[in-house]
Amino acid sequence: MTAAINTGKAYAGFRAAIDLSASILDPQALFNAYKARVVADGGTIPDESGCLARFSFLLNNGMYDRATVCAAPAFGLKVDGSGNVQTIYNLLGDAGDLIAGSQGTPPRAMTYDATARAVIIQVTSGGGRFLKSRANQVIQKGGAYLIAGRMSDLYRADNNGITAGYNINNLALAYFRTMITNNQGTTEAWRYGTRDSAWPAGTGGAIYAATSVYADYVPSAGLFKVEQGIVEGYEKGKSSATSEAAVTGKLADLSSSTTPLLIGGAQTESGVAACYGAFMDILCLHTADESDAVLASRLGM
Repeated sequence: MTAAINTGKAYAGFRAAIDLSASILDPQALFNAYKARVVADGGTIPDESGCLARFSFLLNNGMYDRATVCAAPAFGLKVDGSGNVQTIYNLLGDAGDLIAGSQGTPPRAMTYDATARAVIIQVTSGGGRFLKSRANQVIQKGGAYLIAGRMSDLYRADNNGITAGYNINNLALAYFRTMITNNQGTTEAWRYGTRDSAWPAGTGGAIYAATSVYADYVPSAGLFKVEQGIVEGYEKGKSSATSEAAVTGKLADLSSSTTPLLIGGAQTESGVAACYGAFMDILCLHTADESDAVLASRLGM
């Protein structure tokens, strides 16, 4: 137990005061260091004020030390001479930077749409480009974790959407998906899903929370309550949908697993699956609760 007493009198003792300034996290200082890293790597920050505000959001709401990936193209990206996005920078360090990957013959460049503030990602059966974190990421530490973000399905006449998430042994174990399919068989501005605790002994049962309405870039968050066996979906600051409870009683425990964050299609044995969408923003917390989900699902409002 610690107690602090302020007498209101100036200290006149012989010991020098302890300088704690280096231990205090400051949004401006964090932004300055981040900007220096981005510029040194040849990148730019299209929205500097928004990026600084995101640092403030993470610090003011106690998320900074629980976040693993916080990245948005408008907050830092690098492109090559042809306009292909090479890197989307992670506000929390280079291990979470999203770097370009490719397979086969890409049908188009992976470009930044400055108007939408999003990166266009397309993978077909012939190939494509996608984003993948530079290093493996911690997914879960506490009894619940969170993924939040904003994406858009760019072609509504196919059966593809866009997915951001973690795949282990070609199984999507924590993901965020946006999809609207031909004939509107699926109309989901967001879906947050995982498997139940029958994994890793087996593949586990699918558990997800989703909206039944489609719109582009809807602010949302998924709270994965591992111990309670449910996924809760939040939209624009409110609880919006809850999954069915896992028949095993718990969700898959990912606290001992690390894997890259992939944005595009799901990982399969043959590569990254087909997708066509736009990625705007993502935030991942390894430990989270309902208050975090409320706040994270308001990002972009």
